Amino acid sequence: MSHVYHHFVVTTDRRDVLLNFLREKGIGCGVYYPRSDSFAACVCAFWEKVGDFPVAEADVQRILSLPIFPQLRDEEVEEVIAAVRDGVSHAHEDSLFCSHLNTKL
Repeated sequence: MSHVYHHFVVTTDRRDVLLNFLREKGIGCGVYYPRSDSFAACVCAFWEKVGDFPVAEADVQRILSLPIFPQLRDEEVEEVIAAVRDGVSHAHEDSLFCSHLNTKL
């Protein structure tokens, strides 16, 4: 069995600014669940009102998925990293926190 690459998610308080910056640089990135009610269908048996899932409701405004897939070449990874670093500076210095790595870029 091998790993199934699916999402590489980072969080930032300036998500939309970073998203637009990366797209302008040709970096494929996206927001899979742009609103907290987008995931409500997954948890509809438990979801009664706004505020039931405060962490998820806050995070949905901050998450951004970066490209990840088995065929991504090392050079492309470096290009994404450089663009994210530039985008962080552009959006707001130190505003991007990479939750996967538990470190600031």
